[in-house]
Amino acid sequence: MRKLIYGGILLFAIVLQSTFFILVRPLGVIPDLLMIVVICGALLRGSLFGIQLGLGAGILLDLLLGNFGVNTLLKIIVGYLAGLLEGKIFKNHIIIPMMIVFIMTFVHEFLFLFLSEQLIFSISPLWALKAKIFPLAITNLVCIIPIYPSLYLLEKKIYYY
Repeated sequence: MRKLIYGGILLFAIVLQSTFFILVRPLGVIPDLLMIVVICGALLRGSLFGIQLGLGAGILLDLLLGNFGVNTLLKIIVGYLAGLLEGKIFKNHIIIPMMIVFIMTFVHEFLFLFLSEQLIFSISPLWALKAKIFPLAITNLVCIIPIYPSLYLLEKKIYYY
């Protein structure tokens, strides 16, 4: 049942990310709602669930964008790394998940830069940091504010967490 609920959340996130945020673009970037959901789910349920959620989110994004593999691999890595912190944080506080999303955005984007075709075209990491990665990290930091508490309450109410 949990996987179906999170599957619906991932579908909602990708629709929101690929429609509304294409038009709005806070700070000139599209927030990575799928990564935020993967990190939140992994922080609440652990590494194995983070890997599963990352796999689902990555496949959805790869199907949408048509570049198979890179997004799936990165979402799995992010889900696993965030899930390692599951037992080490206070789950009812949002500050630590916000910091984790901020840091994991940098990890995700630098890995994407390294693994994708953009490396072939010699994109300067400093330019990418200034123009895309830092604004994306700030945007993701703001976007986690409604997402994490909602998922925390969902886990607490439905699964007596």
